This record gives sequence, structure tokens and C-alpha cells, in this order.
Amino acid sequence: MTTIGIITPAIELMNTKHKKLSLFELGAKLSQDFCRNNNIPVPEYKIQSLDSTGLYLSQTRNRNAQILVNLDATANPVENPGHMRWSHPAWKTDRTPFGVVLHETGHHLELIMRQKGFWKAYDWTTISLRGKKVSGYEPNDSEAFAETMRLFIGNPDLLRLAIPNRYNYMCQVLKLQPIVSMDYKTAIGNSNYFPAAEMWVAKTK
Repeated sequence: MTTIGIITPAIELMNTKHKKLSLFELGAKLSQDFCRNNNIPVPEYKIQSLDSTGLYLSQTRNRNAQILVNLDATANPVENPGHMRWSHPAWKTDRTPFGVVLHETGHHLELIMRQKGFWKAYDWTTISLRGKKVSGYEPNDSEAFAETMRLFIGNPDLLRLAIPNRYNYMCQVLKLQPIVSMDYKTAIGNSNYFPAAEMWVAKTK
């Protein structure tokens, strides 16, 4: 199983440029492992200047599917969260390269699931509109799926406990299996987020 809670001293001591690159590489490696484990075509992961933090390009006749990430537009982990500053790998809000990679991989997986015939649009629309959201960035069904998949890949235990109907949709309807087996606190790896995580898990709406 892949360990991601080790986003600690080694990466935190790096300068900004190298830290973001390491988080991009970690997210790409985890996403590739997830795709292979679930028999999903693996997209190419590239760093590229964009107008946004990330972009998914589906496969064409002349190009493989690609996940593009603009490192300069992404954020570093917030080690001491508070007020509006909440963003960390494997947490429900993650604007770091790690989270951007997993989010864009979610768009890739949505397309593949539709092509394979597993997708049940009505079910997902109903699930995504009801109850808790993963983050504040769920303007439509597709973004809600990408945000949910970001947690399903990076911290499935947190998704399972906090929004079990979304977790069950991934496992039971889409037949996907998580590859991270550690508990959600170990996956986050930053105790400053634990109280908020406990509150989010306990929250019903």
C-alpha cells in the first residue's frame, strides 16, 4: 500500500519550488498506482504553464490522456491552519500540487467510468446534491466527483467516515478499490488538522 502520511520533515524542509515538485511527483505516483490497480488507463502527468492550477485533456487519436499542472498556481501545505487558511495533502481541502493532481485524475476517472458503462448519472447527481460536500468547490456534478475522487485516492478512510454514501458509490457502483489503507489521521500526517477532521466526520450535514 502507498504511504502518504510521510509528507513531513523531508518535504517540509525543502524550498518552495522543490516542495511543490515533490508533492506533484507524489500525487502522480499515487494516481498512477491507483489507476493500474483498478485497470484504468494511466494518463500522462506533466508540469505546464496554464491559466488555471490544473487541466485534464482526454485521449485523442494523436495524444494520450494528460493531466497538466501549473506548479506556480498551486499552494504549499498550510501547516498551521486557521480562519480561511485550510489546505493540506489528504485533507478535505487541498490546493497543493498533490491535491490538484488527484482532482484532475478524478476527471479522467469520470470519463473512463462513463465509457465502461459503470456510470449511473442519476445516482451520482442525487448523491452529490444531498448531504455534506467534500469542499467548497463543487459547482456541478463533475467537480463534485473530482473532489470526491481526490479523497478516495488520497485518503479513503476520511471519505468513508465523513461521507459514506459517496465512498460506497465509488466501491459498489463504479467497482473501484482504494489503495491507501491507513487511517485518516495517519494519511493527513499533521495533528493540527485532527480536531477539524474529527468534527467533520461527526457532522451529519
